[in-house]
Amino acid sequence: MRSIPRAASLAAAALLCAACSSELAAPIGRRDDSPPARGGTITVASFVGLRSLDPAVAFDEGADPIQRLLFARLVRLSRDGRFEGELAESFETSADGRHLRFRLRPGARFHDGAPVTAADVKRSLERALHKRTPCPAPSFYDRIEGFEAFHSGATHELTGIRIESDSVVRFDLSQPDATFLAVLTLPMAAPVCASGGSSYEPSFSSRPCGAGPFKLRQWDDHEGLTLGRHDGYAEPGRVWLDSVRWLLEVPLTTQRFRFERGDLDLLHDLSVADGAAFRRDPRWRGQGEWTVPRMTKGLFMNSRMAPFDRLEVRRAVAAAIDRDSLARLRGGCVVPADRVIPPGVLGHDPDFPGQRFDPQLALDSMRRAGLPFDPATGLGGWPDTIDYVAPADSFDLQFAEVAQQQLARIGIRLRLKAMAWPAYLARISRAGQARIGAAGWTADFDDPSDFFEPLFASKSIQDEDSQNYAFYSNPELDALLERGRAELDPLRRRAIYRKAEEIVRDEAPWALAYGYRRFEVWQGYVRGYRPHPHAQLDVGFLWLDRRDSRGSARSPAWNGNVLASLLPRRGAP
Repeated sequence: MRSIPRAASLAAAALLCAACSSELAAPIGRRDDSPPARGGTITVASFVGLRSLDPAVAFDEGADPIQRLLFARLVRLSRDGRFEGELAESFETSADGRHLRFRLRPGARFHDGAPVTAADVKRSLERALHKRTPCPAPSFYDRIEGFEAFHSGATHELTGIRIESDSVVRFDLSQPDATFLAVLTLPMAAPVCASGGSSYEPSFSSRPCGAGPFKLRQWDDHEGLTLGRHDGYAEPGRVWLDSVRWLLEVPLTTQRFRFERGDLDLLHDLSVADGAAFRRDPRWRGQGEWTVPRMTKGLFMNSRMAPFDRLEVRRAVAAAIDRDSLARLRGGCVVPADRVIPPGVLGHDPDFPGQRFDPQLALDSMRRAGLPFDPATGLGGWPDTIDYVAPADSFDLQFAEVAQQQLARIGIRLRLKAMAWPAYLARISRAGQARIGAAGWTADFDDPSDFFEPLFASKSIQDEDSQNYAFYSNPELDALLERGRAELDPLRRRAIYRKAEEIVRDEAPWALAYGYRRFEVWQGYVRGYRPHPHAQLDVGFLWLDRRDSRGSARSPAWNGNVLASLLPRRGAP
């Protein structure tokens, strides 16, 4: 799943916060309103690299925002959390929730010039779910009729996707699925050109071809890529830019200085110190904004291993974590979290009373567990030191140091084990190997089920590669989650997931602790941009103020330790 690497890369980026916060340069360009104008290139950079651009297999932080520029989906999420059509001109769901019909916008074309048809929608999703395609999340679509037979290779067609005409496609589900529109917003469900074939071919990543607002012009594996406007996009009136340059694996400090020089137009990866500097500087007021957290982090407790097989011990740990103290470690980037669903995901309930810091409750819970602890003498509690596993070189490790101190006050003594990422992941996901450790999840799609099912459902427990790191099983919660996925009424669905939040709060397979957000800044000539609450770096529909002379504003190419301004070319459709 992409969620763990994405959370890890965010934590690694947060660790690189020793950047110099010397006096900032002023924003470039005017900050008054101007009507949209066509033209120009926006340049952005990412701290992470890029492994693949094939939407059927790439499911990571680096690929996601670029894929959304290259591959149009049937539907997407608006800023206010509504599903709206992208390739779909209209869509409807039957009363029983088992049939969804989409009518495609006329005139939409792929990057190779071919029209986008209902047959392309079917072919592309069959390609992503083919048994030979290493799709990371085929189970998201397992309620399409005929899924099991097709995904196993028993049949050659996904019978639940029906072509009613060139412009109308229907999905038939074996059961109602309230998450289905949400998973259709993922790039893996996006139509791809016929050159993508009927199943995964590695070469397609080097020549990705979709129907998104931009198409690939150049790509160098280690430096970056350039995308050009696609005039056959389904909504051509929304696209103003000529092109997008996306630089990869650029260190945070380098990004900041390139941004101040005008070599970058928008800054997404900021060190904590630099973010604070931009927020303090009155010249940058109105040119920056926080993103909304879409991640939940904390520590898991293996409910099958002592002492965390005791409910009261888990409750004690959850009550011993001072979440507000964590937030002070990262200058606004780290925010306290006391519930499963973060604020940036549909289904977040801001009024839910989550886990809370209560030292006396923690001590009382230890006593009820038969492990009384005396803070004055340091006697009692669990008699043995417990290994706590966390990925090295990450904020998870800093959190572990805080948790070590806070849990020692209730008689739980931890020995920190910093591990390389592959070793850490292998250990926490294997039965009987890790009693307690760092855990995190970032939204794959906007729905509470995306957090609860992999992390806390009994069906997610495996001896190897378990996503349920707590190896926690609760029949009541399992039943709730099955109902939640099938329930179509929003109010009843909200009540189901509120009850799920209560179970996790009270049974504490995790001590929920914090989320992470970024502060983004952009130059004065960038118009129409604000961080999207449901998509990172949504830069496809902004525009640049032509009244500014971009050429005179930019300094000559910087010859220090930065990327070359010209990217080597790579073949593209």
